[in-house]
Amino acid sequence: MNISAELFTQILSQLTSDKNKLDSHERRASPRVGVRAKIQFERDVLGDAGVEKQTVTIRELSRGGIGFLYPKRVAREDVVRAFFDRGEGGYLVAEYTVCHCTKLSGGLFLVGARLEQVTEVLPPQIAPRVRTAIKKAA
Repeated sequence: MNISAELFTQILSQLTSDKNKLDSHERRASPRVGVRAKIQFERDVLGDAGVEKQTVTIRELSRGGIGFLYPKRVAREDVVRAFFDRGEGGYLVAEYTVCHCTKLSGGLFLVGARLEQVTEVLPPQIAPRVRTAIKKAA
């Protein structure tokens, strides 16, 4: 399963906290939902390597962050970007900062990252129409 930009937005908008329940032990500021889906990720790499692209498996999503599986250790404070398909070549780019990275079995690492910003990237065929509409509205 892949997560589209629309599904990503719907999941985050529908999350609610159970903080008021007496039996709740949740300490997180943002509730999370378990997700098993593949998504394209980019990670900034130091030196001449530039950007590393990887398909990863998401395990959890929340308004404040993401948990995903990665095939190698990721340093704390590394920046990663998730790409959620918008259709017609457009996508949402969610930028995260790595908070922790825990080694699992099978050579995988569980990475937890805090959401910093979400940017919408328009497809080339739509971008000129949107720019024209913005200019007309201004």
